[in-house]
Amino acid sequence: MFLFYRLLLAHLVADFPFQSTRLFRLKTESIKGIILHGCIFGVLAVALSYPCITNPLLEIYLLLLAVFHIFLDWLKVKLTNYTRKDSLSLFILDQVLHIISIAIVIPFNVKPPYPSSLIARLYSDDRLIIFCIFYIISSFVATILIYYLKKAYRRQEIQLPRKGKYYEILERILITTLIVLPGYFFFLVPLEIAIKGIICWKNKFNEDEYDFSRFNLIVSPSIAIAAGIILRQIL
Repeated sequence: MFLFYRLLLAHLVADFPFQSTRLFRLKTESIKGIILHGCIFGVLAVALSYPCITNPLLEIYLLLLAVFHIFLDWLKVKLTNYTRKDSLSLFILDQVLHIISIAIVIPFNVKPPYPSSLIARLYSDDRLIIFCIFYIISSFVATILIYYLKKAYRRQEIQLPRKGKYYEILERILITTLIVLPGYFFFLVPLEIAIKGIICWKNKFNEDEYDFSRFNLIVSPSIAIAAGIILRQIL
């Protein structure tokens, strides 16, 4: 599982924080955008697994993994254009296939490098990598997941809020952190949600620019709370 965690982190970083709106639009318009995104993932995958690359088979696997990443993204774009629906099921299927392709590395007998320095100790700490994975899920992945969940719930096309995305990300990071911190900081989570509820109510649950919808008020903190509970159990 050592290398699996690091490649999963590389995938999540490439697919969410490092995939800007401009890059996403480029992916849907041209194969160049898909290749660029695949190269970003490839660089991150090599960077996060570099200390462990001692087997030629592993080098070949990483190359094929990057190529497969490009193929999956190309296929998703083609299916989306063909069906004219960018659905929750297609999003989940895409992510599951990416994770399965990464899971192929699990049988490799990869040993972590000897922690001779601070950076090596941090790199070898599985808990830190898992910590980063769940924080990315709570913050950046949740933004896209909420979008697809709302589309599925309302059964109609919706737009991502033009404003407030990073506020929502910071809010989920705060909620997850309050739960992860030792002690009783998690008691502050209901207060934070109550404050957000008042703000949404004052804005009449409008979602023209900022997402003050009841759906977001419930789902967004729920994802952050779930991530925080899992991390608290692990750490």
